[in-house]
Amino acid sequence: MLIWKDQVNELSKKLCKTIFLVRNLKPIVGLNTILNCYHGYFQSALSYAIFTWGHSSHAKDIFALQRRCIRIIANLSYQEPCQSAFVSLKILTLPCIYILQCLSYVKRYENRFVKHSNVHIHLTRNRENLQLNDLRLTRSRNAENYHCIKFYNALPRSIKMLQANLFYKKMKSYLITKAFYSFEDYLHNDFSDFIS
Repeated sequence: MLIWKDQVNELSKKLCKTIFLVRNLKPIVGLNTILNCYHGYFQSALSYAIFTWGHSSHAKDIFALQRRCIRIIANLSYQEPCQSAFVSLKILTLPCIYILQCLSYVKRYENRFVKHSNVHIHLTRNRENLQLNDLRLTRSRNAENYHCIKFYNALPRSIKMLQANLFYKKMKSYLITKAFYSFEDYLHNDFSDFIS
């Protein structure tokens, strides 16, 4: 059984050091330098192995640190909402980073997954969806493949049909504009504003 508490604690220490660095650099250097610092130190540490721990309950603590860093970069106070700052700075939120990693994984290894069209002979509207096994235990639902399939199945067929490299670019741009704060926000999104 894997528990991500130790991994998240170590990551928190690293990210807190970067927040301290960003806070001290902010009055001295320009926005481009701050963003380079963010991407070089914060986001690279944040993204490392996120595919394995991004679904854990401890991820919310890391997301709180990310929001704190964005508030510093965007000159927002501690309590101000920063979702629009993510969009204006073109930075992916932690849930969006994890979603993008999951979607990229499915797109890259699409042939390893079973589609509804492989199971049923009927031409249904969900034929391009991936088969999701019914899982009774929450622990089983915390496996990466479960989330990958859920995120992929939420996409409209037109997006699923894109080539892998174009799929990644379009999804990244879309997730930046949406700045989802939770997986539920993504899953309840209708994608009507997606430009393919």
